[in-house]
Amino acid sequence: MNPQSPLAKELLMHCRAPDAAVSMRCGPSRLSRPVRAVALVALTTLLIAAKAKEPGTQPTQPADGSIALGTTNARIHGFQLHVVPKPQPHFAYWVDPLEYIEWPKGCARAGKFTVELTYSCAPNAGGNFIFSAGTSQLKGRSEQTGGWDKWKTISIGEINVAQDGITAFLKCDGNPQSALMNVLRVRLIPKK
Repeated sequence: MNPQSPLAKELLMHCRAPDAAVSMRCGPSRLSRPVRAVALVALTTLLIAAKAKEPGTQPTQPADGSIALGTTNARIHGFQLHVVPKPQPHFAYWVDPLEYIEWPKGCARAGKFTVELTYSCAPNAGGNFIFSAGTSQLKGRSEQTGGWDKWKTISIGEINVAQDGITAFLKCDGNPQSALMNVLRVRLIPKK
């Protein structure tokens, strides 16, 4: 069902009746309270499903079968690490070793992958990091690339993803120098 359909809009209107859980003003409802509750759950599920289909909410799947983990499908854990939208969306200000990036269900399918990291790092910055997916993990080191706007892609190794829908993490391993790195993307390339 389309969330913009007349039925979805009517369900939403009835769920917003004065005695419903949603506190919005609306006219009297023709539906009983239990039916409104069921309709509200159904509508919420519908809206969540529609949101999950929007571009940028799922890991990107390029034509070559690789999985691109970027800013649009990630969760940031921390306060200083954040997404800078321009010139291309990337993670920046990674100065706290306790902060990290998570890609829920980022490894959409099981298999063996070569993992590439596209990052930038200024002089007097850098440090060790860990990329993990399930029980598999790879360790690497960010080194200067010539500046925060000079991107470099490196292979950090091969990883075996045991099952579909595994969450991936990129974490600092120890204390970085002034900052760990800026991250543009992590790419998982299937092994042939």
